Amino acid sequence: MNPINDIISEAEAGTNLFFNIFERIEKAKKLKDFGYTVLRMLYLEISWNLDMLDIVNWRELSNAAYQNNNLKEIIGRLENSVAEVILINASEEGQRKVFDLLKKKGNIDDSEFNYNNVLQYVSFYYLKIKMLNEIIKLNDANKLLIKIKINARLQNIKKRLIELKAYLDKFEELKELKR
Repeated sequence: MNPINDIISEAEAGTNLFFNIFERIEKAKKLKDFGYTVLRMLYLEISWNLDMLDIVNWRELSNAAYQNNNLKEIIGRLENSVAEVILINASEEGQRKVFDLLKKKGNIDDSEFNYNNVLQYVSFYYLKIKMLNEIIKLNDANKLLIKIKINARLQNIKKRLIELKAYLDKFEELKELKR
């Protein structure tokens, strides 16, 4: 038995949380304060991704090729749908409210990167997860692309997610979700 597959199988039960994100967003629009609903969904998406990255065997991952099925399984389960809705579809009132809220809230204290606002953290993890998902879909990706260190890339995503979650933990509207 492959321990990574076992862990992934167990984690797969949780994937239904984000299985149909846009359907939930439509339902959430009916709620009184859709902006904070989207913020809570972002918090849950970040928490989900952190939980997925916490189960990674980093030593094994450092030797994995792009076409490794275990790697594809892990990357394929990282979510960025809520981030996409906030960043791309800011025309809806709720998404615009979260977009503006995160834009105004200021910087995350980070000595490595000096982003101008929290949205840049959101766009970082959105783009990096999207890029990794596209890479694993390519045939013979090892031949087509320069070597990227998947291990380092995922750890950078994890670091940004940790910082973003810590920042969101300060929101009064999310206090019930903190763990």
